[in-house]
Amino acid sequence: MAGVELVPIMDYEIAHVNIAMKSEDAAANELVSSKRRSSMSKKSDDVPAVVNWHNDSYPFVCVLMLSDTSKMIGGETLIKTPSGDIIAAEGPAKGKATVLQGRILTHLASIPIGYTERITSVTSYRAKDPLVTEGSVLKTVKPEVNYGSNFNVFYPEWVERNF
Repeated sequence: MAGVELVPIMDYEIAHVNIAMKSEDAAANELVSSKRRSSMSKKSDDVPAVVNWHNDSYPFVCVLMLSDTSKMIGGETLIKTPSGDIIAAEGPAKGKATVLQGRILTHLASIPIGYTERITSVTSYRAKDPLVTEGSVLKTVKPEVNYGSNFNVFYPEWVERNF
């Protein structure tokens, strides 16, 4: 699929897990009161997101949905094209994975409604062949494009340098 054989980026860090949870009552109320957008603006940066618009530190990522999504509306991976249009990967489902060039493609995970849990596992990959250019960059844990996050509070060792 990638055109080259891939291996996990690091032997000691195979994946990380993202977890979001809410009560069943909150999820049910959300479904009743929500008026989901019927269509998304084709050039909108204002998309409610689990993780805002970003590029990953590593060349390829595989996002595996671990939660039951049968009562969930939305939650797709959205990808921003070079022209600024937004396209959605097929909706998430338990056991389904989305693979993308995370280092190249600006993307986000949209916030679904009606979920009680949203658990994903993300594995980062690089080309196995050491002669293939490796485009990884060491950035913060969650390098958002829309600034204003609290990364300087939560990850000061990555954001600030004391000389």
